[in-house]
Amino acid sequence: MHHKYTKITLFVVILLAVIGSGFIYFKNVNKDVTSNHQIVSSVLNQPSNLNWIVQYHFLPLVESNQAALNEFSKSNKIYAVLSNKESLSGVPPSKQFNLVPTVYFNSYVKFASAFSNNQINNSVKAAIFDDSSDTPPTVVPTIEAKNPYLYDQKFSTLAHQHGMLSMCDYILGKRIGSKTGEAPPCDIALLNYSQQSERNFNKYKSVVDSAVETIHKTNPHMPIIVGLSTNPRGSAITVNELVSSIKATMSQVNGYWISIPPSGGVGCPNCSQQNPSLLPEFLGQLN
Repeated sequence: MHHKYTKITLFVVILLAVIGSGFIYFKNVNKDVTSNHQIVSSVLNQPSNLNWIVQYHFLPLVESNQAALNEFSKSNKIYAVLSNKESLSGVPPSKQFNLVPTVYFNSYVKFASAFSNNQINNSVKAAIFDDSSDTPPTVVPTIEAKNPYLYDQKFSTLAHQHGMLSMCDYILGKRIGSKTGEAPPCDIALLNYSQQSERNFNKYKSVVDSAVETIHKTNPHMPIIVGLSTNPRGSAITVNELVSSIKATMSQVNGYWISIPPSGGVGCPNCSQQNPSLLPEFLGQLN
């Protein structure tokens, strides 16, 4: 009988030891997970997690610059804006970064017409709608410019019907400071107007702060991509100004729309001289 109780006691001691070791192990594992989670959270605000919008035909400039290519290669998604010809024919997937073929329209009517006439390849997975009220009516129909929310809805619905992500431009004066102050009814909000303040990163941050706050009051989880330009109105932009504006705001937004407009074009008739070489230069410095 004595031996029986001894064996039982020994078994209980061993069992408690195993349970205690397991508790310590899982406690330490959980501690490690928490630590790693904190590290992951801090990485989310780094350039490697950003999304970018850029015209497709400028990508060879990035691919020819190793530092710039490294930046794009570790980024989240590259929304490559296609020309009409590229939209029709489609573009090959990139082996170097996560490329999302994207179309750009100023008018819902033209967007709908493009589908009716089979002008958009099935490989296109995202669509940008820029219905700014200060764009000439020959580009943005007056009825669309005066009813931005309605046509954003129509545009987004049509994009979804064709398996596309919708991105709507959030124009200062069209929404910011309006009575409703609503976020656009699309998948992603675009703050393209912010590029006019990029020469001063404090001013740029102030513009972005205001827009992000307004949008997130309506939709707290809406992704926001902010505009930058290599040649906005006024004096020439420097690499340091672009990098400083990004670093001042990257923790608040999901990416950047790099605009390289032709000087004298419809979208920006007063833009300075086009300078595509800034694209790989500032990406390289950011990297």
